[in-house]
Amino acid sequence: MAEQLLASDVDGVVRSVVKAAKRGNMVAAKIVLDRLAPPRRSRPIHFDLPPIADTAGLIAAFAALTSGVANGTLTPDEAASVATLLEAQRKAIETHDLSVRIAALESHDETA
Repeated sequence: MAEQLLASDVDGVVRSVVKAAKRGNMVAAKIVLDRLAPPRRSRPIHFDLPPIADTAGLIAAFAALTSGVANGTLTPDEAASVATLLEAQRKAIETHDLSVRIAALESHDETA
């Protein structure tokens, strides 16, 4: 019901909120600003990681994350976000390695 009412006069509602914001209504101003420049949920992390082409690279990358948290360069939440990316990279490496091994086994079976 509320969506139908809003949809019937979206332009009017937006104009009213903007007008209220211009008159100093801080709630309306927050609504407008949140839509124009929503608060960032996270920030870019500038943190050096070693190359990650294999499991050895992953081990080094996780060690770098742990050190970053320990020395205060990264927050635990930032490290957890990067660790999620590293886990996706691990899965990609694992999938690639398994496909190479399966291909090698299949080609060995064909030659035997």
